[in-house]
Amino acid sequence: MALAYGLGARVRRREDPRLITGAGTYVDDLRPPGLCHLVFLRSYLAHAAIAAVGAAAARASPGVIEVVTAAELKDAPAFPASGPKGSRLPQRPLLNGDRARFSGDLIGYVVAETREEARDAADAVVVELDARPVVIDPIAAADEGAALVHDSLGTNVADESTRIWGDVEAAFTGAHRVVRARIRNQRLAGAPIETRAVLAIANRWEPSVTVWSATQIPHGVRDELATFLDLPQSAVRVIAPEVGGGFGAKLSVYPEELLVAWAAMRVGRPVKWVEERSEHLQATTHGRDQIHDAELAVNADGTLRGLKVRLTADLGAYPMGVGLPRLTRRLLGGCYRLPALQVDIRSVYTNKTPIAAYRGAGRPEAIFLIERMIDLAARELGVDPADMRRRNLLPAFDAPIASISGELYDSGDYAAALERALAVAGYDQLRAEQQQARQAGRLIGIGVASYVEMAGFGPDGDLFESATVRANADGTVTVVTGTSPHGQGHETAWAQLVASELGIAMDRVTVRHGDTATVAVGLGTFGSRSAAVGG
Repeated sequence: MALAYGLGARVRRREDPRLITGAGTYVDDLRPPGLCHLVFLRSYLAHAAIAAVGAAAARASPGVIEVVTAAELKDAPAFPASGPKGSRLPQRPLLNGDRARFSGDLIGYVVAETREEARDAADAVVVELDARPVVIDPIAAADEGAALVHDSLGTNVADESTRIWGDVEAAFTGAHRVVRARIRNQRLAGAPIETRAVLAIANRWEPSVTVWSATQIPHGVRDELATFLDLPQSAVRVIAPEVGGGFGAKLSVYPEELLVAWAAMRVGRPVKWVEERSEHLQATTHGRDQIHDAELAVNADGTLRGLKVRLTADLGAYPMGVGLPRLTRRLLGGCYRLPALQVDIRSVYTNKTPIAAYRGAGRPEAIFLIERMIDLAARELGVDPADMRRRNLLPAFDAPIASISGELYDSGDYAAALERALAVAGYDQLRAEQQQARQAGRLIGIGVASYVEMAGFGPDGDLFESATVRANADGTVTVVTGTSPHGQGHETAWAQLVASELGIAMDRVTVRHGDTATVAVGLGTFGSRSAAVGG
């Protein structure tokens, strides 16, 4: 007999009652004794030399505990950066003392008794900025003679690479038609219901620090904090309590997290920072911002011959998403038989908010490109967009096959999926209605697209995950997981999974997560991987 709570059964999410009744505990709900508040000072210009920072009035303001600028951090290590081998990675100071490189770049911070007093004191700081030429256009950023975001690099180009699969030259030489287009994936900002927030309590005498952070990766935050504070990882505890959404924006470790912990060590009291919504849109990482100059070669019958893409990625001011364009490259073949592919990547620095992961992180950009190019080719040849896809979709397969870029697709019948989608949508009827509307002077758009998603990263290499299932003496079970949910419902899913496997009631299973003192190792939650790898 099937269990009422087993896999596939409809169960109520156990997280929801506390969240929808306001009983959840987020970072800003925590108010330990002696709490003080931190507000950051940020550049109001996109690119400027920092001429002077006058903090005397701020230090004399009511409730102010300290005002910190780059001078107090001159011996601190630079903020860590990583990217593909050979990429150009500049040093990023935690607080900028000589140059601000985007509107929102960090210049200093104020700690005060209340958040309002910290804001007022921050407003009293006089920051003198000398504007410098601003790099906005990612195409022009790579030109010789362009203004530099980072003088030390001598260029705005962070990463360049070319990959070729198949005989691209022959594909284009023998083509019936070549369709060309510039396709932009616009810059955007995620807006989770909870902005970033950090609370740090330090013990200067051990020394050790406990940090609560609205993050998707508590272990990643712990590791960077330990390095920055020169503490063993065992002396740094990071807790991700309830986290109100992330969308990838909370997947990065930020300078603010390190600075709040450092401030708590300095003042010897709990320090909290809660990001303003305007601050979030200005300084939390953005997403997308790629330009694709593409050429698609096709035969007279509409079959694809080859694709060439010149991908320009705007990284913003600092290298937080240098590797994302390479994810785009891996999926440019989509669901289709594509004999040849060439991808030229150029990633550049500009005077904008840094780019990092957001909702698919490089992969939706690839699918948008190939689907748009197929639509343009269909229009050029006078072929229905659905028929154009029928002629090019990969044939059904049960065993893994390799895409043009070498990605292994495990199984699929994309043609059958397309036919089912067309039938469910009533595609032929929609086309008929579209024609009638045109005759009446109205325009109706009908879109067709196929999407294959690369997700569930791991568990090979560095993309591991951890889990411990412990049977207790009283017959209950405790699950400790390295995944760190921010709305996904892991407490319910993991309890249902374990209850189903052990044949016990779900209410006998407790799920623990998001605390590095409880969970020894973990990678966090991102990339639609938690159930596939952590489960």
